[in-house]
Amino acid sequence: MHYLGATMDFINDNTVELRKAMVDIGVPDFNAGYNTSQGTYHSIGNSGNIYHNQLLATDEILGRTTITFNQPMGQAGANFIANMGVPGENVRIPAGGGIEQHYRNLINDRKYASAVQYLIKSYGLDKGVEGKYKVSVIVMNDNKTFGLTHGGPGEIHLVEFNRFSLRYNNFGTIVRGTYHEFIHVNQRENGLLNSNEREFLAYYGSIVNSELPAALSTDVASWKSNAQGYYNAMPISSQLYYLPQIINLSFY
Repeated sequence: MHYLGATMDFINDNTVELRKAMVDIGVPDFNAGYNTSQGTYHSIGNSGNIYHNQLLATDEILGRTTITFNQPMGQAGANFIANMGVPGENVRIPAGGGIEQHYRNLINDRKYASAVQYLIKSYGLDKGVEGKYKVSVIVMNDNKTFGLTHGGPGEIHLVEFNRFSLRYNNFGTIVRGTYHEFIHVNQRENGLLNSNEREFLAYYGSIVNSELPAALSTDVASWKSNAQGYYNAMPISSQLYYLPQIINLSFY
């Protein structure tokens, strides 16, 4: 089965160039689809439609089945998986939007700590401090606070996240906010204790990292303002040292 796009568009015989290539290598005619009355189905060659809800009892087969999505699967994809009965651990979802989909599923299931750990591992946010922290998700009185870190060199660092922020923020903002806290873990582990310097570098890092999903422009603007405030609070010697970073921020 060949999957295209987040809307569950399946390649079929109407895809002329691909169909010809498949015929050339001996792939039989096939089709796949979904209808609201009987669910997902496929057909091969001249056979009739095989509806996947008929396969739910074949646990031995489905247990060995792996489905891989090339793009975020969306609601239609979730319906497809549910109707097939394939175990969730056998569903492969790529980086990018697929990560967000799985993260949101964990949040909706109230598995907050698991959702955070999933982001950490998916984007490698704990690089350099693996195994040196523990994650806690709590209800904070201030919904503007994303997270807090505690600990010093050689200690197990406590990283606390605001449950409200994990649920209701833009996904890129959540990922970059989580990264911000792990910049702090690295700083604390390496003995950087000056709060203005710590916060400036954490905001700077969370803004300029090009490997993470984009945050809302309003959040980036707020972070830039915060970074500038912490920069201004530094002594002149530190301001001169970090002048290249503050200039670079003007491009974001």
